[in-house]
Amino acid sequence: MHARRARYLLALVLAAGCDGPSGPDVDAGSGSIRSGEWSAMVTEVTRRDWMPKRGGAELVTAHYRIFATTTNPVLRRYLPGFMEASYRDYLRLTQLPERAGAERMPIYMMSTYKEWAALTRHAVGTDVPIQAGGYTYKGTCVFWDIGTPHTFAVARHEGLHQFFHHNLQDRLPMWLEEGTCVLAEGMELEGDSVRFTPARNPVRFNSLRKTIVQNHWIPLTKLLPLHSMEATGSFPERAHAYYSQLWALVLYIHSRDDYRAGMQRLLADARAGRLHEVLQMPREELARLRRSARTYNRRISTHLFRHYITRDVEVFEKRFKAFARRLVELE
Repeated sequence: MHARRARYLLALVLAAGCDGPSGPDVDAGSGSIRSGEWSAMVTEVTRRDWMPKRGGAELVTAHYRIFATTTNPVLRRYLPGFMEASYRDYLRLTQLPERAGAERMPIYMMSTYKEWAALTRHAVGTDVPIQAGGYTYKGTCVFWDIGTPHTFAVARHEGLHQFFHHNLQDRLPMWLEEGTCVLAEGMELEGDSVRFTPARNPVRFNSLRKTIVQNHWIPLTKLLPLHSMEATGSFPERAHAYYSQLWALVLYIHSRDDYRAGMQRLLADARAGRLHEVLQMPREELARLRRSARTYNRRISTHLFRHYITRDVEVFEKRFKAFARRLVELE
C-alpha cells in the first residue's frame, strides 16, 4: 500500500477490535483457504546494535531485517516470529514458490509517531500525509507502535504488499493485490501464538453487510479498474465497499476450482514477468505504464480478469453478489 492510503487503513484496523460476526470459512475443496494452524510467534533472531542512543536494535531473521526502536516488550519479542509466521502463510495463501537466495526484507518498527514521521519524511517526501500506523514504500515496511494487536494487523496487510514487491516481476492488478492483502488481515492472537483466518474478518464482514444492505455495492465493471487511492476519497462508504468487496471477491475466486486456477496462472505469470505477453504490448511499454499506478491499473485490470478468470463478467457478478450475500448471512 502506498503511504497516501495509510490513513484510511489505520481507521479500518482500529475498528477491528469491535465485536461482531466474523463470517464463515470458505469451503473450496483442495484449494481451501480455511483458517491456518496455530503458529508460535518465536523464531531464531540475530540481534545487532542500531541507533543505540534510542535503544534500537536490528533483529535479523530468516526472511526479514527489522530495525526497531519500539520499547514495547511484546513487539520486540514477538514481531520477528509474527513476520516469519506471516511469511509462511503468504506462501500458503498465494501458492507462490519461495525464492531461493532472496535478500531479507526490511522493516522499520519505530517507537513513536515522531520517529515514524521523521523517517517517513526522509524516505517518502514531505508531500505525503503521515497520519497512520504503517505503509509499504518501494519494498520497505515502515511502522510505529499503535498498540500490539493493531500494529500486528497493519504489519500483516502491509507485509503482503512487501512480499509481492519482492517476489513478482510484474505488478498485480489492484483487485487481486489489495484483495489478497485484505484476506491476510484476519487473525487470532492467543499468548505467544497466532492463527491466520482469511475468511474470518469482523471489519470486512460488517462493512460488506452494510454495503449490501445500504445499496453501496460497486458494480464489477467499476470495481475492477478502480485504484485504491481513488476509492479512499471523500466518500467513506465507497472505501468501505471497495475493501470489503475485494475481500469477498478473492474469497469467491478461491471458492471455485476454475477461477482459482486462473488466479494461480496470473500470479505465476506476474512472478515470471510475462504479463506484457498477455496484454500484447512490449515489456518496456508496460514498465512505462507502471510509473502511474492509476493508469497502469485502469489499463490492465479488466483485461487480466477477463483473460485469467472469466470473459463472462455479467454472469460472474450475479454469482459473486449471491456469494457475498451468503457470506454475510443475508441469505
